[in-house]
Amino acid sequence: MFSEILPRPAEFSEGADIITHHLLGFPVDEAHAFDQKPHSTLGALWEKLVTIIYEQAFPGQLSKNWSAHLAKLDGDLKPRTGDKVTAEFHIGKVALEIKYRSGSYENTRKQALCANYIRGMGLEPLMLCLRPSPNTSEFRKAGWTVLEGEDALARIRRETGVDPEAVIRIVGQNERIRKLRAQGRGQMYARLSTICAGHYDRSHAQVAAPIHTRIARDRDALLDVLRRAEEVGTLRDAVSAIYAASDAKNPGGYDSEDMRKLMEAGRALLDPQAYA
Repeated sequence: MFSEILPRPAEFSEGADIITHHLLGFPVDEAHAFDQKPHSTLGALWEKLVTIIYEQAFPGQLSKNWSAHLAKLDGDLKPRTGDKVTAEFHIGKVALEIKYRSGSYENTRKQALCANYIRGMGLEPLMLCLRPSPNTSEFRKAGWTVLEGEDALARIRRETGVDPEAVIRIVGQNERIRKLRAQGRGQMYARLSTICAGHYDRSHAQVAAPIHTRIARDRDALLDVLRRAEEVGTLRDAVSAIYAASDAKNPGGYDSEDMRKLMEAGRALLDPQAYA
């Protein structure tokens, strides 16, 4: 998954969630600089976790068999080929759709039809989204009860007695997971530092800027960027970009002494006369 993580322009900032923070290891205030491109993988993980939690909390009651409910759809409610008709599973009188998030591309008409079909089955359509999503208001208008973020987690805790965040936190502390996470993050920063070291033209501005903002806080990754930049002859541009991303007006805002010294070196490089 780390091999697919790409930088995201700051105007589309999103904070970390319980998966990207506890499992992938992104700090809460820094994860938003990266776009978690493999949403399908994250969505499958979240869906599987929630399904297992409900299966354990309601043994024998969770079902993915919709045949009896589909038989209730007739006449004007008879589904057409290609329509989305069911949710992930149903328990009692509730049909649950589990989403990591719902992107702006999501077809609201498709979800509106699905909500209508589910109500025609005599069930309540409920959507649990781990992350806030662009189409939430549209899905609500379409007939879904939508819970996002903490509201979704609270619903799961209340109904099952299990805290999904606690489960993911425990998994994230597993020794094997920690090793894989460290390896993946190292490879990710190496890949991103290569991008930073070589690309400063206008077409790559949106790619480089958010990477610099994060790498500027990570000493090892930052030094790797500078080393690579020196090799390809773009050291001056690299220091300029990283220094700008580090907030030049507030060098005292960082705890690392190495960062302070590096920023001073960046100043000297950018304005040699001032430090002559």
